[in-house]
Amino acid sequence: MFTAGEDHRVRIWDMLSASPHCSRVFDCQAPVNAACLHPNQVEIAMGAQNGVQDVAISPDGQYMAAVNNKGNCYIWSLSSSPNQKLTTLQPKLKIAAHKRYVLRCKFSPDSRLLVTTSGDGTARIWKTDDFNMWRELSIDNYWVWDAAFSADSKYLFTASSDGIARLWKLETKNPERKYTGHTKAITALSF
Repeated sequence: MFTAGEDHRVRIWDMLSASPHCSRVFDCQAPVNAACLHPNQVEIAMGAQNGVQDVAISPDGQYMAAVNNKGNCYIWSLSSSPNQKLTTLQPKLKIAAHKRYVLRCKFSPDSRLLVTTSGDGTARIWKTDDFNMWRELSIDNYWVWDAAFSADSKYLFTASSDGIARLWKLETKNPERKYTGHTKAITALSF
């Protein structure tokens, strides 16, 4: 397990010992907003409050994305070889993803799509073959705080500040189902 916090540290925990303890600590220059485990299960990408809101690595290990509060999404190509100890990051692209604050970025399980969510009331889906926008899902006047793809990458769940979680069919851009019950904003979602 790994944890990241406002103490400017990311900690890796030994879960196999009788009493779990921290086995490694990484220091950052600012409070840590996000941490993502690489599919190789060895490396961690971190995003700190000095500019990064969220960070994600594609399940196939080819790309890393990071978003900021200025509306931008940054993409890096990742590569490694048997004689390399760490993955090499190569800057690929800067996308003006949203007009306002970007909150989350997540890759689909098949690594073919990337979603970004924003304070501009949209979730935007980008195709990873060229990183052009493929779909925009809109919830007028509400922040879209988080999103999660279905296992087959054909559906997307969103969480928004109107207190509703939605299930979207990506092919049609239509909300298939609404999940109500929260009385305030839904800020996190997992599927």
